[in-house]
Amino acid sequence: MKTEAVVVATGATTPLAAGATATAFLNRAAMAAMRTSPILDGEGQPATLCFLPTLPPHSVGVARAIALGETALAEVIAPLARATTGARVELVLCVDGFLSEIDDPIGPQPAAQIATALSRAASKGLPLEDIATVALGEASLARALPRAFDALASGRADTVVVGGVHSDYSPARILQLDGARRLFTDDRIDAVIPGEGAAFVALMREDTARARRLTPLLRVHAVGEGRERARPDNDHSAFEAQGLTVAVRQAAEPMQQAGLTAGWMLTDVAFERWRFYELSAVGARTQNLWCEPQYADAPAQRMGAQGAATGPLHMVLAAAAHRGGFAPHTRCLSLCGNDEGQRAAVLMSAP
Repeated sequence: MKTEAVVVATGATTPLAAGATATAFLNRAAMAAMRTSPILDGEGQPATLCFLPTLPPHSVGVARAIALGETALAEVIAPLARATTGARVELVLCVDGFLSEIDDPIGPQPAAQIATALSRAASKGLPLEDIATVALGEASLARALPRAFDALASGRADTVVVGGVHSDYSPARILQLDGARRLFTDDRIDAVIPGEGAAFVALMREDTARARRLTPLLRVHAVGEGRERARPDNDHSAFEAQGLTVAVRQAAEPMQQAGLTAGWMLTDVAFERWRFYELSAVGARTQNLWCEPQYADAPAQRMGAQGAATGPLHMVLAAAAHRGGFAPHTRCLSLCGNDEGQRAAVLMSAP
C-alpha cells in the first residue's frame, strides 16, 4: 500500500495521564477516568466528568484546552528539535465546532484564541511557517490529513504537525449538554460522558524521516470522508449509516486493492445509543474489510469525549501500541464523527 506519511513523534495529554506512552498503556489496561467534578449540572448537582486532576480546578473552557494543548505540543516537539533544523513546518490544528456556540471566560473567537496560543507555543521549538485550523470536532482529520498530505507531497513543508484540543470542563458546556438531555448522569446513561484532552502527531514523508534520522512510528495510508443525516437532534435512523460507510470504504480502498484486511478499529463511540447503532450498521456492511481479531477500541468509554482531539489521539494510541508490542493487528482503521453529521475514517498500519 502507498504510504502518504509516517508519524515520527507523538504527544498527548488526557484524563488518564500527561504523556502519549502513559495514556496508551493506561488505555490498554482499561483504566477509567470518570470522577465527580466541581462543575454543577442544570439541577445543581456535581457533574461526572473525565478530566485531568492536575490542572487548576478554576481553569475552564478554552483556557484549559490551551493548557492541555501546550503540554501535548511540548512532548511532540521534543524529539524534533534537532531534526527540523532548516525545515519547513506547518501546524494543522483541529478544534471543536461547539466553541462558537457557548460563552467562554477567555473572550470572543475562542478557536482563534486557541490557534494563536498554540502556534506561539509551537514556534518556540519549531521553525513554524504556517498554521491552519479545522473546526469539525471529531471529524476534523477528514480535512486536516489531506492538507498535510498535500503539503508533504508538494514540498511546501518537510514536517506537518497535526493535532487537536478539546475540553468539556466548562459550566457553559455542561449546561449545553444538560439542556439537550445528553449529559451523563446516574439515571441517564444513553448520554455523553464529558472529557478533555489534546493529542499531536508529527508527519513526514518516509524518505525525509530517514534523511533526518527519525524512526517511523506509524504509517498513514488514506483518509475517507462522508456525511450522515442522523444527528442527536433529529429522528433520522442512525442505521442508515451512509456517511460513515462511505468514509470507511474510501479509507480502506488502498488496503482492499492490495488484498488486505484490518483487524483493529479505533472509534469515538462511547455510550450514546444512536452512534452505536450507526457503528453496528457500518460493521455489518463492511465485513469484507475486517479480519480477526476484529478488535474494537473505544477510548471515549474510559476517558470521556475527546472532541477534536479524537482523531489525533487515535493515531497516538496506534503508534504507541505498535511501539509497545500490544497492537491487536498490523492494520487499523480510525472511525470518527461529529454531531453535525460529518464522518472521517483513517487507514493506518505498523511502521
